[in-house]
Amino acid sequence: MMKKFNTVLLGATLLLAACGGGKKAKEADTIKIGCTAPLTGPVAIYGVTSSNGSKLAMDEINKNGGILGKQVEFTVLDSKGDPTEAITAYNK
Repeated sequence: MMKKFNTVLLGATLLLAACGGGKKAKEADTIKIGCTAPLTGPVAIYGVTSSNGSKLAMDEINKNGGILGKQVEFTVLDSKGDPTEAITAYNK
């Protein structure tokens, strides 16, 4: 059950990271990636472990030159295990 949840959470995180705005962005020195995870609340254990794993991956990516030569800025916002909070965090 936990493995399936982590897989779904990782997939959702990557999907949200792939969604961009409609406007063409200026060239930036960093690539910003954000995700929401339940860092508090009844399922916090899953959110904390998956966000820690994501942070480790981003650190490794940055250590090896980043993505397309740009460093990655990774932000995790707390969804508190609540869909309404997740939408609020996503809209930030």
